Amino acid sequence: MDLTDPDVVSQVLRFTARIAEIYAATPEADRSRLVRLRNALSDDGYSVEPTGDPVAMITGLWAKASALTDTAAVRAELLRLERALPTDPAVAIGRAKNLVEATAKAVLRRYGQPVTDSENMPALVHRASMALGVVPNQVPAGPHREEIVRLLGQVKAITQSLAELRNDVGDGHGASQVPTDITPAHGRLAARAALTWSAFALDLTAV
Repeated sequence: MDLTDPDVVSQVLRFTARIAEIYAATPEADRSRLVRLRNALSDDGYSVEPTGDPVAMITGLWAKASALTDTAAVRAELLRLERALPTDPAVAIGRAKNLVEATAKAVLRRYGQPVTDSENMPALVHRASMALGVVPNQVPAGPHREEIVRLLGQVKAITQSLAELRNDVGDGHGASQVPTDITPAHGRLAARAALTWSAFALDLTAV
């Protein structure tokens, strides 16, 4: 490996971060080893902590999914999303939508709910949200219930917008022309949107 090449260094760091987070999710993880790794990378200006960077977020979600059962499809979509992010925003948007769909199906299977390939993503997200107990009428009374319900609604609405965007510009349908207003930043935005809902759902599934 040519460690003077920034692309190679980036690949090594992503691999290191993924392995570290997967290791951290195991019961036998030695926390002192992780601290030493983080400190060594920090000395050179690098971090393995998930941040706003969608690739770092993918690493964190990979670790979470790896700690659960029946999430192979989620991990596969994470890999596809990571590969699409740097170069093809339309593909990234399609992969982001697929990630939400795969996560919703994993949640439904976890709770013994039926899953069919004919069901669209918004319907899957709604049923998964019901299984997780986070639709508005399931939120218990409390001093902050109104804010929680509103936030849950906004997070769910993100997935609806993602599905609509993918239908318009994603790679799942043959387009008559290449969209000129979709940039890599929009691909990263779609990735962050998908990762937000998926991470929240897997957090609750792991409880």
